[in-house]
Amino acid sequence: MENILFKSAKIGEIDQKGQESIAWSYDAVASINFEVDGNKPMWLSVYQKNNMPGFYLSDVDIFDKLLRVRQNPNLMQFRILYFAGFKVDIYESIYPALYRFLESQYSMLIRLLCYMVREDIKVVSQFAAMNSGKYLCDIVIPTTDYEELYFKGGF
Repeated sequence: MENILFKSAKIGEIDQKGQESIAWSYDAVASINFEVDGNKPMWLSVYQKNNMPGFYLSDVDIFDKLLRVRQNPNLMQFRILYFAGFKVDIYESIYPALYRFLESQYSMLIRLLCYMVREDIKVVSQFAAMNSGKYLCDIVIPTTDYEELYFKGGF
């Protein structure tokens, strides 16, 4: 089984112009710097606009560019539809797959990113600070509103 180290995270909100703003909403960007079994660190990011996630995988930090995605159209080279065998295109397909493979730390990594863009930015910032440097298997990730909807059979 893989051991994924949660090294650090960044979270920010975007407004309708693709710029960072102050008030929290569900239009957000989150990036996680992680390391699998001591290998080269990677970044997994999610850009959520109108409750639709877009996932990105890169070996460099693209967080600031995602906050200003309209000024950085070349980011599509990092866009992924699958991560570690999980389809990551819409929440309705993400959560059923994640809960079939809960033992996978890759599923926990995706859940963590989803949590980061679904929860209040202050809460997420505190959560990230408390858990940076820990292995995912040692982190308890709170459920999101979409997970609750999934559990209730809402999609």
